[in-house]
Amino acid sequence: MTQFTELPLHYRLLSVVFLIVLAVGCSPKENSTQGVYKIESGPSVSLVNPIWSPEGNRLTASHIAYQDNKSTIYNFDLQTREFTPLISIDGEAVAQSWSSDGATLAISVSGSTSLPKDGVWIFNVSGGSPSYIGSGEAAVWSPRGNSLAVYSCEYGSSGIATVRIIDLSQKEEQIIFSHRNCFKLAYMTWSADGENIALSFGEGKLSQNPVDRTFVVNTSARKVTQILGEGNWSPSFSPDSDAIVIVNNYKLAISDKAGHCQIDVKDLGIDTVGEVSWSPDGKKWAVSGLGKTYIIDIEEALGQNFFQSSSMCP
Repeated sequence: MTQFTELPLHYRLLSVVFLIVLAVGCSPKENSTQGVYKIESGPSVSLVNPIWSPEGNRLTASHIAYQDNKSTIYNFDLQTREFTPLISIDGEAVAQSWSSDGATLAISVSGSTSLPKDGVWIFNVSGGSPSYIGSGEAAVWSPRGNSLAVYSCEYGSSGIATVRIIDLSQKEEQIIFSHRNCFKLAYMTWSADGENIALSFGEGKLSQNPVDRTFVVNTSARKVTQILGEGNWSPSFSPDSDAIVIVNNYKLAISDKAGHCQIDVKDLGIDTVGEVSWSPDGKKWAVSGLGKTYIIDIEEALGQNFFQSSSMCP
């Protein structure tokens, strides 16, 4: 993640307005919409980029204290309601992705005084020194846990966005995606079948209104597909790899992976959505926005036959 002052207004709003307020010692409370549960505010920390643990019973997110140039990665246990610090780092650090075995966490780091380089680092949660993977602002583990996909942006008047797959066992990497005009804030998700990577990032010039776009990259054929037009971010694959939940102009939407058809998710009682993540069991979404976080029980909130009865790919 780049320094706060370098980000255009749209991304400053994501960093400041979309704060997740997590509570200690309280249970989720049902929202006005059935199946939408808000984690009540209490002793709070402002967090960004919530991700699910592999087993699906914890949310992991990052707190960046810009005034102190320090970051802390936190875990929030959905069963015990315990909210505990996991890793502390000097500089700006954002948790990106858990390995499938839950042993290591990929974290993007910028401006650190305790780590020698900016980029993506791998932390073993049981201890030991972190490993440097390379330059980049976002990363996601492969389902098998042997590779990382890393997003990088050569920031500037005509920045170049790339995604490279780094095989950690073979010490090899390949670029699978390249695009002009990028900003450093990005989101990535890798389908459970290993066939596709979805990523979103902003493009355009700082003097103009940048737009967010989402692309799906087939990891074998290297085919790139843009889905949903403009103004969408934070894609997250369903566990069956067939659908993607995404933030589309601050509302939730679902697309098939080819981008042929789309469902707009309405009437959840959430005014503004900043980020979304699909749980590993496929039954829930974690949604953040406007200083709150929600757990959405998909079947309870949208109905058992929501996907079958909707117009997505009839």
